[in-house]
Amino acid sequence: MNFTYMIILLLALLFYISLKIGFNRYLSIILVVILLVLYEIYNYQEFNLDKFNTSQSEYDRKYKFNKHIKPYDIARKEFKQFDIPYQDNEQLKHGLPCEVQKEVYKYMLKSGKLADQKNMVNLLYSHKPFNEPSLNEDNLDLTVFDPLEIQEIEDVECPTVCHLEDNETKCKEKKFIPVMNSVSDYQDSLERDIRACKNKTNAGDDAKDICEKDKKCAWDPDYNKCYYDKRGCLWRSHSLNENNENNENNKNEKNIYAPPQCYKRCEYMDIPGEQNKSKYNCETAVYYDGKADNKNKITRYCEWIETRDSKPGKCVTHLCSIYGNRRECMSDSSCEWGGKEGCIKNARS
Repeated sequence: MNFTYMIILLLALLFYISLKIGFNRYLSIILVVILLVLYEIYNYQEFNLDKFNTSQSEYDRKYKFNKHIKPYDIARKEFKQFDIPYQDNEQLKHGLPCEVQKEVYKYMLKSGKLADQKNMVNLLYSHKPFNEPSLNEDNLDLTVFDPLEIQEIEDVECPTVCHLEDNETKCKEKKFIPVMNSVSDYQDSLERDIRACKNKTNAGDDAKDICEKDKKCAWDPDYNKCYYDKRGCLWRSHSLNENNENNENNKNEKNIYAPPQCYKRCEYMDIPGEQNKSKYNCETAVYYDGKADNKNKITRYCEWIETRDSKPGKCVTHLCSIYGNRRECMSDSSCEWGGKEGCIKNARS
């Protein structure tokens, strides 16, 4: 039962009993004051839990990671001769170490599990049932043979690094997770957006329309809720490793070079305070296409827009046609859904 409803019910019962039995007025006042004080204490605790503890625990559980972890520390000897790109510039500097940490933790979890299983097998193998007493049940922890639980590791949300995704569905649905160095960064950026989308659920009959108008949000028709769904990547199905049927020289061959098919969206090319780098990232953003009508096989999908009044320039999507459905299109601030026309440029961008 909701605590507020319980307080209201107790006040109603108190009022009813006072009418029937005739409580002393001072006793009634004291009981009412006690109930109100309890209600305020509860609200204060809820306020603090929601504002501080929840954010901190959520940040620690899902977004905090060790930026200095080194995969070389656990790699086998034959792999240590290769460069592992676990640290780089800007977004990669955070996204790659986080993804590496997840793989390192999964490796450590699997290694520990195998070691425990090996110890258990050795214990059973070395036991001589006719010469030794029964094994101590405390030493027979057969749960070491249970399936491995790695869900907590998978729940960690890394800063978005699109080219690490090699699955079309995961790429298209990958949410944009910004770089966050502390819980205050989390509260000021991601948590604020998550709550803003969540609050749109309570907008009444227009909740769905209000939710879908926000590029950061999406409407869940099964639960009738608005949730954070700011997309971070885009997917291209055609790449150089596909057969080109119109090219007689390569009709039965596949190009060995298979470029990434998951790409960063144009709106995330900008680096705050770094206009030159942002412009360079934007103008050099390309995807590889194996279509017969694309002789160069390289297509630029972003463009740099200079703004007025000395405001910083910005990177916008040049080819909105790269989005194949309404949800992908609507999540890009540079594009809008044109119905039969598909995804088209936004007139305001």
